[in-house]
Amino acid sequence: MCIYDFRLYRSAPSVASEEIWLEAELATDLGPSWRTYDDPGASGGRHIGSEDGDGDENNDPPGAEWVATYNFTVSGGVYRILARIITTPGNSFWVRIPGSSSPQITREDGWINTNPMDDGDTWHWDEIHNDQQDDNVVNFTLSAGQHTLEIAKREDGILLDAVLITNQLE
Repeated sequence: MCIYDFRLYRSAPSVASEEIWLEAELATDLGPSWRTYDDPGASGGRHIGSEDGDGDENNDPPGAEWVATYNFTVSGGVYRILARIITTPGNSFWVRIPGSSSPQITREDGWINTNPMDDGDTWHWDEIHNDQQDDNVVNFTLSAGQHTLEIAKREDGILLDAVLITNQLE
């Protein structure tokens, strides 16, 4: 004998919101080529970036000297990432979370090319999307537990202030 327990609701039950805020300059490991800047307009008063003229990494992600690594813990599910950025003159990063899955990840090494991110010479938020997937926003499926976010310079001159990892997909 099987007994099924079904419940009907007028609206879907709410899902607990999960948000992980990361200050760019407080990376677990910050590659030595990143520059750290004092900025009263930045969250926490500081941000990281590169100078115009540092060189572009358009076709392949750079080496460890340009990777900022952030450890974080989630309860598991589907997440998106937003970055607080200034995109003048550069407008893209390389981003990956090793061990994550997403239909928007197209490279075997897991790196995502975010080119182009929303232009702006003041701090603004933009979602991580994949240039090689019609600029679709990347939804990362993560298991419960600890993960590592890696952000690498793609174009010189881009600045990163903060990162938000959230399970709120709207």
